[in-house]
Amino acid sequence: MPNAIAYKIDPSSPLPLYHQIKEHLQKLIQTGALQSNDILPAETQLTASYGVSRLTLRQAVTELVNEGLLVRRQGVGTFVAEPKLIPSHARLLSFTQRMAQLGRTASSDIIEVETIAASFDIAHHLEVQEGAHVHKLVRLRLADGHPLMLETAYLPEAIAPDLLSKDLSASLYQVLIEDYGIHQKEADQFIEPVLVREWEANILDVPAGLPALMIETTVRGADGSVVEFSRGIMRGNMARIYYHVNSTESDL
Repeated sequence: MPNAIAYKIDPSSPLPLYHQIKEHLQKLIQTGALQSNDILPAETQLTASYGVSRLTLRQAVTELVNEGLLVRRQGVGTFVAEPKLIPSHARLLSFTQRMAQLGRTASSDIIEVETIAASFDIAHHLEVQEGAHVHKLVRLRLADGHPLMLETAYLPEAIAPDLLSKDLSASLYQVLIEDYGIHQKEADQFIEPVLVREWEANILDVPAGLPALMIETTVRGADGSVVEFSRGIMRGNMARIYYHVNSTESDL
């Protein structure tokens, strides 16, 4: 590992030893001295380099894992994580388009597809009668082959009767446009911090209790009617949300 041996822990610093190690590893990652998918040296080498106990080193590494800068691979070692994805929600884009903007390859695994009677909650979001037939589509969304988000989408059956016979492993938006002439005009989106539940963790291949973002999206078509409601659970250790905000004189 670059510069680890040369780094000196300052025992007189008010910062705890593990925090000094954490900051040093962060600096190596942020400056590119440690790059994505680089493996960290063995624990024995790192403890010798820093002159600390295994417990102290593990506390530093664990915090970086929890923050998404490092990732543990069972039976292999600890690696520098891929850069966090930064979804942009200023424009109405499909998952495939957002990943393309970030230079990533999007793919989806179909978990479940069925037509169901809308519950009160789903009917409310879709602005249809409770019990109306709606399509339910559960997909695992991946970026460069890595699980990123578990998404459940609901669409009124009336707008796309044979939707479930289509190839839904790519862009749902594209299918709606090309096969049904439905264009998504606007969307309302809510983002809320949550913890990954057991069944979600199994699909996302993460520990249960991992911090995540729940993203609820209601999409409207050109005529103002709701064409889709979705809930997505996005891994918190792989995502950041970016907004650019301008002020005007009237706001001051």
